Amino acid sequence: MSDGLGEDASLQEKIHARRAAAKTFFTETCRNREEVIAALDKMNIAWGDVRPTDEVTELACVQARQSIKEVPDRAGGVRPVPDSPYRFRHLNSGVRKGAPHLGEHNDEVLADWLGWTEEKINSQAHVLKTLDRNLS
Repeated sequence: MSDGLGEDASLQEKIHARRAAAKTFFTETCRNREEVIAALDKMNIAWGDVRPTDEVTELACVQARQSIKEVPDRAGGVRPVPDSPYRFRHLNSGVRKGAPHLGEHNDEVLADWLGWTEEKINSQAHVLKTLDRNLS
């Protein structure tokens, strides 16, 4: 989209002009969803529907690709998590478990990446944030 303002226009002027053009396009040029879709298709602009989570999980393509995995929620249940969209023939990629809690892997990371000893890690425990040690 061109704002037509030229190189001397300020960023704020350009933002305002582009927002006004987009508003005109979506409220006056295209009067309904079908016209918006047709215009976007004509300009070769990718678009897609935004759907509620419960509707997405029921889509045949999502189920066929197993795009949603259930992971433990650490409270005795499970929760749905989007899986990686990439599939590799000889690799097991994707979601395996939920995200770690704050500080859950501090010791492993400091030992593996920095070569810290258990003694050094313990000496720095007062500055490492974890769920059970909420420092401000």
